[in-house]
Amino acid sequence: MRILHIPLEFMTWRDASHFPYSSNLAFEEGFAANDLEFVTIPACFKTPALWLDHARSLCARLSFDQIWLEAVHTSYPDDVLEWLREVAPVRIGIMWESCAMDPLELIGNPEGARNRERNIARNMECLTHLLVVDEKDEEHYNAAGRVQAKWIWDAGFIPGRFASGPAPSKPIRPEALFYGALYGERKQWLEHPRLRGLLLRPETSLEYGTDIPRLWDELHLVTLTMVERGEQPGKIYDNYMRQIRELRRRGFDLWLEGLRDGIAVVNLPQFGKAYASRVIEGMAAGRPVVTYRMPDRPRTMALFEPEREILLYDRDSPEELAEILMRLRREPGFGEAVAEAARRRIRERHTTEELVSQVLKWTKGAPAATRPQVRPGSETATPSQRPGGSAHLPLEEIHDFNQRSRDRWVSEKATSVPAGSLVLDVGAGTCPYRPLFSHCSYKTHDFKGYTGEKLGGTCEYGQIDYVSEITELPIADQTFDVLLCTEVLEHVPDPAGALREMQRVLKPGGRLLLTAPLGSGLHQLPYHYYGGFSPAWYQYYAEKFGLRVVEITPNGGFYRLLAQECVRAGHFISQQFPAAEIPGNLIQLLVEELPRLLFGYEDRHFIDQFTVGYHVELVKDAEVSAR
Repeated sequence: MRILHIPLEFMTWRDASHFPYSSNLAFEEGFAANDLEFVTIPACFKTPALWLDHARSLCARLSFDQIWLEAVHTSYPDDVLEWLREVAPVRIGIMWESCAMDPLELIGNPEGARNRERNIARNMECLTHLLVVDEKDEEHYNAAGRVQAKWIWDAGFIPGRFASGPAPSKPIRPEALFYGALYGERKQWLEHPRLRGLLLRPETSLEYGTDIPRLWDELHLVTLTMVERGEQPGKIYDNYMRQIRELRRRGFDLWLEGLRDGIAVVNLPQFGKAYASRVIEGMAAGRPVVTYRMPDRPRTMALFEPEREILLYDRDSPEELAEILMRLRREPGFGEAVAEAARRRIRERHTTEELVSQVLKWTKGAPAATRPQVRPGSETATPSQRPGGSAHLPLEEIHDFNQRSRDRWVSEKATSVPAGSLVLDVGAGTCPYRPLFSHCSYKTHDFKGYTGEKLGGTCEYGQIDYVSEITELPIADQTFDVLLCTEVLEHVPDPAGALREMQRVLKPGGRLLLTAPLGSGLHQLPYHYYGGFSPAWYQYYAEKFGLRVVEITPNGGFYRLLAQECVRAGHFISQQFPAAEIPGNLIQLLVEELPRLLFGYEDRHFIDQFTVGYHVELVKDAEVSAR
């Protein structure tokens, strides 16, 4: 897959420094981590024609599957928008601002507000998908139906490497630091008597003590002059991109280093209705982040655990902020614990790499709802067709289709769960689906008895709230709105009893989301009791326990199952036999050529007699009490 990436860029470092690396070129790291090809053509603020006027020649003879472009601050020329419509079928806009503007924004910068509204309206005509930082914008645009919208904070937007490595050194200043523009009431906050000596706004960040600003400004001045002089853009483009990547990365390293100077990073009340980038950057830098409680944004407020991963104050109370900062000064160990917990959360759930992975599944993955359905009374179903055919999927998508298709199904279901719902992940293990339910009250269960390797290659469990056998959940009747149970039932001695127990803790009208194999090799021994479960099993016990079948979807058909086993055979043969005993092209045939061929066959003929397993949704009848 190839991406055309059009990030926002700036002609001067004074402007560029306010729009961090994490929000533009860092996406390249996410693309690379997901094995994507990409071409980056910056849209320079107020000078977009610098590179966009030459995009056609720079991209000559290249085809693209997706475009990722900045959608708020760039006024794309009409001919560029028309060209973008032709270049790729999936066009994803990135909105780094809230759609709804604060009244003070309109008063303080009316021209900027008008330009922003105009840009969004024009660019929206070109887009098929939208990434938004404000959770309310996701609801707004999905309800309008013009484009599909996804919340960026389902994942995050900083490369994981910045939140890795050893804990940072001790702060060199006794104050907490705030970096940001002094609009609204921010100046009054900084001058508040209770915050004097506790909160500092540095005049500049560390890169201003280096040659980065000069080199940046000179590069853009020289590049613009050369392009205007008529020199071939292709000759100077590679050098330009190499230099801005180097300067951006150096500048971002210094920016994070500067955030580490103080005892904490503070986010003062802002116009935007989403966490500012300094929140995730402060966490990655290894300093406790202190920000205000954002009203009417429940999913945002649920991203990080208060007092453990983030510290919150009331947006009208400088006094409460002062109390938090004094505590951090008195108890440095508390601040270090908060910082490390937040840094760990960033590494696990809020990286650019994870965001790109989620977006790929969201935009190009075939959701289970469009896969072949087996419902009561139905005999056959037609498989979904992918553009270009499944035979042309990336090889890793073919090899790992079982897990990837299950992940897509869970992700699709998660988006349909209302915010604030009570969700229980039964047999959660490493809790891989926690980020998908960040808008809900998400709880986890597991018996925690298996010590071997689990999903994700770890032997550790995730954060588990309820520890018990699945047939004896320590939970009151009719507690949860949604239960999720993935690849667990085959590991339970009494799967019917497990289904009965899950029905008990589910509210009337609640949803039970299940996945399990139909036939699988032995794994996670000694806790593997069943090969799998057929549609008749789900239908029989659903009716017995007062559950209504909404969906029973096979996870692939015969040809995909066979493709999976070809890959498995190739790996076994390559590991167990010396190379001299393996025919020259056998491994390639088993691991690549046959799987591609079989995936193509499945697009044409779906055989549901054989499948790796089923994705099942059941709903508890409203009149059923716990049995």
